[in-house]
Amino acid sequence: MDCSYIPKISVTEFAKKLQDNVNGKRIPLNGTIELTARCNLCCPHCYIRHSAEDRLALQSELSTDQVLHIIDEIVDEECLWLLLTGGEPLIRPDFKQIYRYARRKG
Repeated sequence: MDCSYIPKISVTEFAKKLQDNVNGKRIPLNGTIELTARCNLCCPHCYIRHSAEDRLALQSELSTDQVLHIIDEIVDEECLWLLLTGGEPLIRPDFKQIYRYARRKG
């Protein structure tokens, strides 16, 4: 795509144009997937209380395939922004695979 000019607009103007484009269409602008309820830290202000080694918490997590399927559903709904969070999502051994999959999906 050849684009010789990209106009500069304010964040407020961008947000208004975006909202006007999706208004009434039931398109989710953003979504969040909590990949784990475990964390390798124990911050006093945080609600996460499962350690990284907590086997019960680990067993209750979605599988990689389940997470990828949810990402497919999010893409089908045309969600614009996606937050991968937890706990600490980086403790999942499959985090890189999940992240790359979401990234490839746009």
